[in-house]
Amino acid sequence: MAELPDQPEKHDAKSLCGSNGRARTSLAEGNAATRTQKKYGMKKTTDTAADSRERAILVQVITPRQDPLEAEDSLQELARLADTAGAEVVGSITQRRQRPTAPFYVGAGKLADIQLACREAGANLVIFDNPLTPVQVNNLDMALGIKVIDRVELILQIFARRARSAEAQIQVELAQLEYLVSRIPVSVKQARFRGGIGMKGPGESPFQLRRDPMRRRIADLRMKLDAIGKRRQMARSKRRWP
Repeated sequence: MAELPDQPEKHDAKSLCGSNGRARTSLAEGNAATRTQKKYGMKKTTDTAADSRERAILVQVITPRQDPLEAEDSLQELARLADTAGAEVVGSITQRRQRPTAPFYVGAGKLADIQLACREAGANLVIFDNPLTPVQVNNLDMALGIKVIDRVELILQIFARRARSAEAQIQVELAQLEYLVSRIPVSVKQARFRGGIGMKGPGESPFQLRRDPMRRRIADLRMKLDAIGKRRQMARSKRRWP
């Protein structure tokens, strides 16, 4: 009996369209991610668990008063500081503005760019080269969903990592607390509450409840530093020749 010729495979049109559609979608997403990574100089995310460092996006706003070369040097220095603090810089974003915005320091469009860059690079930290107000830090934290710090806080973290002696550790903790206390927002509407049962006078606002323990700790650290200084002075006086 003569063999029948091989019949061509039949494909369901719906399955073909579905597979091609998925392929086109994944290809488009890959191209978009690649363009984002090239635009902001981002490193590709890896699945290796060997590097547990924080992945940081650097942000810098350049105003007309700033020299472009100095701004570039400042951003490079910020990258070195981030590396010293133990973070891996996976990208940087700059914006030129006449003046920073009150809510986020950057504009709404650039904020969306930062969100996209963080998502594509798998960043879990944003470091601003510019000084941020407490309100701006809070707004950025909520908008981006990850930790946001500025240059000053980054430097304090470096000092904390390098402090070895008890006195150095106390000095660093004192500097950090004084910095944090100054950044707790004070709301006029929530500054005072009516006193409740068993309370004398007006109540305390949530901001006061956060600030007061810090102030007590600051006072305690200052007393410890004074005690260390007195002990050092006594030790020096004992070593002197009669």
